[in-house]
Amino acid sequence: MKPEDQTQYAILQFIELQYPMLYRTRLKIDNEGKRSMAGLMTALKFGLHPGASDLFFAFPKYHGLFLEVKPDGWTKPRNKKESIRVQKQLEFINDRKMDGYQGHLVCGVDQAIKAIREYMKPYAV
Repeated sequence: MKPEDQTQYAILQFIELQYPMLYRTRLKIDNEGKRSMAGLMTALKFGLHPGASDLFFAFPKYHGLFLEVKPDGWTKPRNKKESIRVQKQLEFINDRKMDGYQGHLVCGVDQAIKAIREYMKPYAV
């Protein structure tokens, strides 16, 4: 399992235990992965949104919560292609905030927990 996948899994385990009402609303946005050009064009036609966050929680504070997850220790893009991808991810989050959603790019489980606790503040465990 890739470090980012491990991080997402750990975040979801935390949410399942601490905020089951949030966990029940989770959606995994499967935006990553390599595709052929034909596969990419098909995916775009069927709703692939470049830059969309990894996880979405349709829990009714704001309109929902988007999380873009990076593994522990991630600090910056390693190359131009990754830099462009991260810029699209940040634009997606900012656009959703303008639409009334909450969103964060989180690096590691600790940052994710902090963002989730802030989002769920009125529903403290």
